[in-house]
Amino acid sequence: MNQNAGPPVWTTITQAAFLKLLGAHESWLQGQGGRRADLSFHDLNDFSIADRDLSKADMTGALMQRVFARASRFVSSTLYGADLRLGQFQNAVLRSADLRGTVLRGADMTGAILAKADLRPGPLTVNRPNGAFKIVRRDSDPTDLSGATFKNADLSDSKVGGVSLLGTDLTGAILRRADLSGSDCRGANLTGVVLEGASLANANLAGANLRRAVIVGANLKGANLENADVSGAVLDEDARTATQAGAPPTPLTPQKIAEAVAAHAAWVKSTGKEGKRLVLKGEVLPKANFQGADLSGAVLANCRMAEANFVGAQLTMVDLSESDLGGADFTGADLRAANLRGAYLADAKLGKVNLGAATSDRTPGTVYRANLEQARFWRVDLRGASLRQVQARGGDFEGARLDDSDFTGADIEEARFVGAQRNNAKFENVKDRDARWR
Repeated sequence: MNQNAGPPVWTTITQAAFLKLLGAHESWLQGQGGRRADLSFHDLNDFSIADRDLSKADMTGALMQRVFARASRFVSSTLYGADLRLGQFQNAVLRSADLRGTVLRGADMTGAILAKADLRPGPLTVNRPNGAFKIVRRDSDPTDLSGATFKNADLSDSKVGGVSLLGTDLTGAILRRADLSGSDCRGANLTGVVLEGASLANANLAGANLRRAVIVGANLKGANLENADVSGAVLDEDARTATQAGAPPTPLTPQKIAEAVAAHAAWVKSTGKEGKRLVLKGEVLPKANFQGADLSGAVLANCRMAEANFVGAQLTMVDLSESDLGGADFTGADLRAANLRGAYLADAKLGKVNLGAATSDRTPGTVYRANLEQARFWRVDLRGASLRQVQARGGDFEGARLDDSDFTGADIEEARFVGAQRNNAKFENVKDRDARWR
């Protein structure tokens, strides 16, 4: 079969003609006549298609550099081999889209949904009338995502194997069960990324930033994690071995914990004149019992405290940042002005807790707000909880039970509430730019 080198000739189209075609496509999607859009090998560079629906469209090999497609829909669309460099796809929906062989270098996919999308490598060819074809890009060329931004994007169940993610920003991205096998992730920013059940077999993550990542049940066989930063990450034993994080500190004994709590209580009661403030960082406190304890102002940062008991505890202004609190019980606890930034609270119980603001006698007139930024409240029970004025920017409440909770005055910009139950919940006067509800 004859193979001709060189690029194809892309079909040009005006913005006005494109919008007319797009209108017909949206009518087709709604079953009201119209026609499916065929934009394969079209030149759409610099077009504006924000908040429009191109689901199921054929855009194979299209030129889409610098397009403005914020909040647009490309569900099950074919974008095979398309050039999306520097495109603006914030909050766009590309679920189940065919993105094999695409160029996404420098594109902004912040908050985009790419669940079940296929981003694997793929050759791009152009058929000729005489039966010959041209190879525009060969199979050996990986899908190029280098320098792109996927901050807070959802890539669950996506196929990202063998792609180039050099220097890509995936901060806070969801990659549950995603296939990244063989991908080049050197120097990528994977801060807070969720890799539950993901495949990273033979992936190159040398020097990657994996701070506060969740790496549980992942396939890390053959992965290169040399010099990767896993500070504050939630790791299972396989991940700990693969990342060479080493053995965790020796768990504190119940006796030592009780002594430290008693000393802290004396410190609180005497306003610092007696006892000793509780300050623990990076410690392991398995199933620790703090029920009814006064831990106001204590520091328990970056600690492993899964299934700990904080029932009825006084936790005003406590620092629990970046700690693993999965399955912990905070029922009835006072968490006013608590610092939970980056904490992992999957399946925790926080029913009827107070996460509102607090004041201090030392600084009259100053209001201190609870910090839940980047914290994970997956499937957490927050029914009836007070979260008034909380700082929850980028917090993740996926699957949480928020019935009768109160978020009045809260900052929930970029927060996720996918699958959360919100019956009778109050969200009055909130800052909710780019918050995701479904």
